[in-house]
Amino acid sequence: MLPGVTWLVPEGWLPGHPRAVAVESLPVSFIDLMAGADLLITKPGYGSFAEAANHGLPVLSLRRRDWPEEACLWEFMQRRGGLRELGREAFLLGDFGSLVEELLEQPRPEPIEPEGVAQAVERLGAYLAG
Repeated sequence: MLPGVTWLVPEGWLPGHPRAVAVESLPVSFIDLMAGADLLITKPGYGSFAEAANHGLPVLSLRRRDWPEEACLWEFMQRRGGLRELGREAFLLGDFGSLVEELLEQPRPEPIEPEGVAQAVERLGAYLAG
């Protein structure tokens, strides 16, 4: 794997790899780990894509074409930049180092400030006011 890269992975992935650290072994929440990461490798999901966008993380992602929400999340991440597709075969073979290097060499996407809570409060306030 790539020299100088530390892989934060679920326990049991890359056992014995000198640069792999099990996320369960760290006294830090997953969201806080994402805030300090340089890149996220994932599949489309509301939490992972939203947090990556909030932190300006580039994303290397498998597709999830059988999931109805995949298309809108994928389009959102493509518009914001820093998204590359990771093919299933490349993932299974561990053959994606060049994609990781490419994403790490590019400027990071601008973080997107989360506004959902403020919007919900505003709408609830308007509703309660009458």
